[in-house]
Amino acid sequence: TWWTAVYCDRINKIAHYTFVDGGVGIFESSRMLTLKTAMQKASLLFKSNHDLLIDILGGKNLSSTGIPYRGQGLNSIGKVAKRDQLKNLILIANDVYANISTGTFKVLPTPYEGTFFYWEYDSNCK
Repeated sequence: TWWTAVYCDRINKIAHYTFVDGGVGIFESSRMLTLKTAMQKASLLFKSNHDLLIDILGGKNLSSTGIPYRGQGLNSIGKVAKRDQLKNLILIANDVYANISTGTFKVLPTPYEGTFFYWEYDSNCK
C-alpha cells in the first residue's frame, strides 16, 4: 500500500510532496536482496544499506538484472538532486535516512519498514 500527498503553499510558492510506501522498503525488496546476494557470491565487499544508497545516488548502476535500463530509479533521483530541481529531498528506507539535497546520510537506530520520500518544488501553485 502506498500513499501520496501534495500541499501547495501559495504564499511561499512551494509545493510540498510526500510519498509513503508501506512495503518492505528499498533494501528488503526482492530486487535489492538479489543484488546483495550476487555481490556476496562474487566475493565483493558487502556494503551497508547506507553505503549502497550513497553509491546508487552517486551514479553507480547496481541493477540486479544486468539490463541497462533497469535499476535507474534512485540513480535518476540522484541526478535530479544534483541539478537542484527539487528542494529538501528526503528519503527514509529501512535503516537509512538521507537528506539528498544536503548530502546528509545517517543510519537509523530503529529501522523504518517501508519507504518515505519528501521533497519541495518551487511552484506558482495555481
